[in-house]
Formats: sequence, structure tokens, C-alpha cells
Amino acid sequence: MIPVNKSKVQVISDALKAKPDKDTGLNDLVLRGKRGDYDIALTVFKPFFPFGTGYLLSFPGAENAENSNDVSDPEALPPLKLTILPRFAKGPMSILGRLFLFESKGQSVEDGKFERRFITSYNEKELMLAYFNAPMVKKTIWDLSMKEEFNELVINSDTGIYLYQPQSFNYLAVEKCERTFEAMEKLANSLTEVFYE
Repeated sequence: MIPVNKSKVQVISDALKAKPDKDTGLNDLVLRGKRGDYDIALTVFKPFFPFGTGYLLSFPGAENAENSNDVSDPEALPPLKLTILPRFAKGPMSILGRLFLFESKGQSVEDGKFERRFITSYNEKELMLAYFNAPMVKKTIWDLSMKEEFNELVINSDTGIYLYQPQSFNYLAVEKCERTFEAMEKLANSLTEVFYE
């Protein structure tokens, strides 16, 4: 087994102003901190290939959000749950991939360029369109995919944002980690503007 690189833990902890959490569960490492108004966590199941790194940006009071949904107003809209995955097959190969069911078509986001690059699923189309039409949302997701590379991005308007990168922790660049949380914070600010203001 390859251990967690202790110097990398220290450098990333300092950069994110986060601290290692003693309660890691099944993970080898969990760093927790704050970024603006949001709680952040960097989770590492195993620090070596083929395991990646998970990022979590939570809204204040997110722990209570799931419990409050049980007794909510029946006329109120449910929270937005949006999952975005980059497509693996691009160009003509994507047609074959969908034809032979290797890759899902995804749900429509009414943007052909975005749909060619990402597989998207969501629970409420009106909420998704309101969020996607907010300034800089699609561009931030696109930049996250191209520059910081993610395998999965999950956005929940009640609890926060989760992102998984394929880069193993021991080889993770500090700058990449900071830029990822910065982009996630932009997405969270857009969520707040669309759903809570």
C-alpha cells in the first residue's frame, strides 16, 4: 500500500486553509475547511492510481436540509438535482457509442454544444433551465471540464456541490485543487442567486 504523501497533505491544507479530519470513515484522508460562506471537504479514498479525489462544497445548514424536505409545503418545487458527466466518445464515435448503447444520450439542456460535450440528468427541467441560464454557469462547467478535468459533477440546490476528479491525491497539483474549489464556489454563488434571492 502506498501511504498518503504527508508533505502534500500539509501543502494542500495550508493552501485551502483546511484541517485533516480525524473521522475519515472509509477514506484515507478528509480535509475540512471553509471557503467564503461554504463548508468545503476534500476526500481521498486511496491516495494512489486508480483512485481520484473528491471535492465537496456544502451550503450552511446543509445537514438539516434533508430533514426539512420531509415536511415541506406540497406546492413548493423540489430542490434541483443535476448530474453532469463528460462524454468519453466525441465526434462520429459518439454516434456509434449511442447506437450500441455504450453511452447515454442524456437529458436535453436545450444547448446542442453543451449536450455534445456532456451527459446531463436532472429532476426538474424548469429549475435546470433557470440555473443554466444564469450568467457564467455553463462556461464555468465547461472550463472545469477542460482545465480541471472531472468525471462527475453533482449539483443539489439544497445541500451543495460534489465533484470527482480522476487525479490521484499524491499527484494532485495544489493549483488545480484551488482552481477547482474556486470554480465550485462560482457555481454555488449562481445557485444562491437563482434559488434563494
